[in-house]
Amino acid sequence: MLKYQQSPSLHVMKKMLMFFSIIPFLVSGQRIKTGLELGSKSEKKYVYTITFSEVTNLAYPGVLSTLSLMQNAAVVNNGVIVWPELTKVQSSLSSICPFVLYGYKKSSFPSAGSCNVMEDGPLEFDTKFNGGKRFKITIPASQVNSDTKLVIGTYAAVLKLPNGKVHRLSKASVRSFRLMDMDFPLRNYVKYIIDVDGAWMSFEYAIERSVIN
Repeated sequence: MLKYQQSPSLHVMKKMLMFFSIIPFLVSGQRIKTGLELGSKSEKKYVYTITFSEVTNLAYPGVLSTLSLMQNAAVVNNGVIVWPELTKVQSSLSSICPFVLYGYKKSSFPSAGSCNVMEDGPLEFDTKFNGGKRFKITIPASQVNSDTKLVIGTYAAVLKLPNGKVHRLSKASVRSFRLMDMDFPLRNYVKYIIDVDGAWMSFEYAIERSVIN
């Protein structure tokens, strides 16, 4: 039995016809499916939950005092703020919405219109005040490197004593901490001391990291 063999010229013509039948799809922008569609995976993200846990009056322990306080936070990577997303009115670290706002009105902050923080009264304590206000930072894991820092700024603090003496923060205090130092499953703590016009105050934060995909 004789087998039919396709001539080379006919074979070439069939390939050309197939090629020209595909061109309209390429020109129209339609994508030709290959049978295996690869879905893009969402990037891993880190969520840092930061709790303002304690403020201690180191200068006047045992003396009932009131403290007004305004603090904010940001994540800075190579000198660029990567969290929060800045708006037109937030041109610098000092104009970012506060996360701690005790004894101040939102109107005292430059970008008050876009702030969601609650206005709380001033803190009253003798030696220590146990806080609890917390906020969350969510950033892509790829943006956390050896230079990525959590920056906490104290832009206003007024300590009033029972005898009427007032200590007022005259210069903003900005502290930074490497996020990579807090990439542990256990709770991390950040503690630092600032000078409010001769009244030394200690601030402490608890930081916990979780992962989402």
